[in-house]
Amino acid sequence: MTIDEYLGITKDVAGYLCPEEGYLLYQLASKASSNCKCVLEIGALEGLSGISMALSGRHVISVDLWDNTEVFSKGQIVPHLICDIERYKNNFKNKLLTNYTTYKMTSEEASLKIKNLNEIGLIFIDGEHSYEGIKKDIDIWFPLLKDHLCWFVFHDYANSDKIRQAVNEWLSTHLNNIVDIKGIDSTVAFLFTPQ
Repeated sequence: MTIDEYLGITKDVAGYLCPEEGYLLYQLASKASSNCKCVLEIGALEGLSGISMALSGRHVISVDLWDNTEVFSKGQIVPHLICDIERYKNNFKNKLLTNYTTYKMTSEEASLKIKNLNEIGLIFIDGEHSYEGIKKDIDIWFPLLKDHLCWFVFHDYANSDKIRQAVNEWLSTHLNNIVDIKGIDSTVAFLFTPQ
């Protein structure tokens, strides 16, 4: 799929990914290892990142609170953007995509329920945007996914010192296991391989 085809499909789905970031998620999910049957996203909002990855044919596991709250950016309410699971499901339905599962709960709660961890070839962390939140997501999911080839993808890495700090701390202890790095705009991806 070309980026123009991707844009034609996703142009009406609200979210915080620039088109190139969404296309990168599509590409990474498409090229994940052959053992990868699914991808995991922490923080899903209305489904733009999930749809981007679902277009690869992989099954998307989405974790979010979907608490029907308004979305804020830089202290301002973002018009027409609400953290709502029904909007998420409708966006997938409108794209004729059924290859997804939702977990309306915290990241930690989901980590206790998701069983097919060895089939996950990519995790996109875009949940709580704080040092503590990103560090907690890394601390929860890395031990569960570290035993096989997996992309660890972080949104807002370039936009937030706190996110960058949490990711860099993780990266500093696992640099020898990183075999590829991709990035565009505020998203960065690291391909982790066990040694």
